[in-house]
Amino acid sequence: TYPENPELARWVKRQRSQYGLLSQGKKTSISEDRIQILNDLGFVWNSYEQTWRERLHELLDYKGKYGNCAVPTSYPLNQKLSIWVKGQR
Repeated sequence: TYPENPELARWVKRQRSQYGLLSQGKKTSISEDRIQILNDLGFVWNSYEQTWRERLHELLDYKGKYGNCAVPTSYPLNQKLSIWVKGQR
């Protein structure tokens, strides 16, 4: 979701959906040219993977600061990280 621009959020979701269809060999409206343009812009096709990598980077920063990966369940400095770590366990 992107509350600042819901139309853009819907458009991005559509591009990802069409790309997924293409990768499954199904009929799609996205062309190779459009894929290349989006790739050149650094478009993130898999938002779940991107988020996972961002949290991993945050965990590495946490480990660098505290010397461990034992992020507390309630970590007010980065609640998203604490939720992610809990899910990884």
